[in-house]
Amino acid sequence: MKKRILIWTVLSVLMVSCSPSVTSEMLTHDFTAQPTNRVVIYGAADSVPTEVRAIGQVTVDGKSTSLKNQYARALNLAIAETARNGGNVLVVDNSEIKDNRLKGTIAYTDGEVNKSLTLSAERVAQLQATGFTRKNSVVAQMDSTKQQAIVRQQAADWEQERARMQKAYMRQDSIAHANGEATYDFEAEQKPLGGMVKVSIGPAWTTSKLYYQTWNGLEYLSSQRGYALSLSISNTGSKAYGFGCDFYGSYTKVDAATMGDLVDYSYTLMYLGPCFLIGGNITNWLRIDGSLGLGLAYCQDDGDTEFGGGTRLSLGLECMVSKSAGIGVDFVRQISIFPKPDGLKLPDDETYGFHQICIMATARFHF
Repeated sequence: MKKRILIWTVLSVLMVSCSPSVTSEMLTHDFTAQPTNRVVIYGAADSVPTEVRAIGQVTVDGKSTSLKNQYARALNLAIAETARNGGNVLVVDNSEIKDNRLKGTIAYTDGEVNKSLTLSAERVAQLQATGFTRKNSVVAQMDSTKQQAIVRQQAADWEQERARMQKAYMRQDSIAHANGEATYDFEAEQKPLGGMVKVSIGPAWTTSKLYYQTWNGLEYLSSQRGYALSLSISNTGSKAYGFGCDFYGSYTKVDAATMGDLVDYSYTLMYLGPCFLIGGNITNWLRIDGSLGLGLAYCQDDGDTEFGGGTRLSLGLECMVSKSAGIGVDFVRQISIFPKPDGLKLPDDETYGFHQICIMATARFHF
């Protein structure tokens, strides 16, 4: 139990440490927060208008998460930080994107907002198509006189809006509370890959004792090797955890020469049940995951069948070969427990059933 708790704790820490962080350095904190759907984005191929003035800087640090592969998510975070600090222009700097950092200049303009340059799936595609370097254009810093004029104008606009709406008061830190349409629902437009189908195959060793009767009394075998096949379907959505379903089957043929008069003895085990899954990226191309399940077990040997319960613990490592596919290896601990026959006596530390461990090659498909 302590080992399982340690495993889940390590996996949880890895998931949290993979989350991107957002920081900003501002020249002023007096500007009113802006709607995120009115922030204009200028990229590598765009000329920044001369009337645009810088009021701060924003940095999105992906840590071990690839911002190049999740460029849309990084832009969404930078846009939210720009709007929160009162900016309506973001000048993107992708020069450090390979190091999992996206930087940008938070700026403000009195000019008209070009809606074709605001955040959308089409705009993200345009920015990605133009590459990850931008021109050597520096956005001039806004002077104090201009800042004061904008603050006064925003204060006047605030009073007019409050008088017009009366009951609708905009909060200084988030205009989204006054205008629901101001918050751009980017996640609804571009959903992350959270579903996974995993097919696994490999050797399986029965680690529990396999008892049989001989003329010399009751004896047992252990470490019998067979083969196992597994199919798992899971969904985590945009989170690091989720739920799924596992199917597991194994076939083992025992060395009959060691079992007295028994000939061609074999047994088949099956398992089906739901599972809890946790996982995430270690690097841009390497993922780790683990699952714990509880379900139904089935056994057939020498024409006899039994039904019971089982548990399944899986730890896996995956190498991504594309955005939607990967190959890897899983360590699986499979336990199947069945009702003990009347009159059968086992040691106190043993249960009637099968314990197996597997090392399985996996193919994974993400959707």
